[in-house]
Amino acid sequence: MSAIDCIITAAGLSSRMGQWKMMLPWQQGTILDTSIKNALQFCSRIILVTGYRGNELHERYANQSNITIIHNPDYAQGLLTSVKAAVPAVKTEYCFLTHGDMPTLTIDIFRKIWSLRNDGAILPLHNGIPGHPI
Repeated sequence: MSAIDCIITAAGLSSRMGQWKMMLPWQQGTILDTSIKNALQFCSRIILVTGYRGNELHERYANQSNITIIHNPDYAQGLLTSVKAAVPAVKTEYCFLTHGDMPTLTIDIFRKIWSLRNDGAILPLHNGIPGHPI
């Protein structure tokens, strides 16, 4: 199988949640730890986009060779700014795009989406509503 990058966005304020989601406990670590661990079961490298509290995430993940950290100074302007910040770092023909607060994405989900790849983007739907990973 080819090398595959995975962009994981972790730049937002978690304003709808009322508290920052990325470092909330989940299983043996945090929500973001688990999201990264699960993605790395299928993907060869994570492009982690930080913004809000980016220094904390940099300290936590900077020493991992399979994680490239991109800081998005414009994170408050929305998700698209994080995607635009990450895309130049993608080195693989295909890549996944997901969020750091999705710790339940399993290797089976990544495999299923990978099996459906073509020349365009794949956008999963749930009850007709678009979702992630892309």
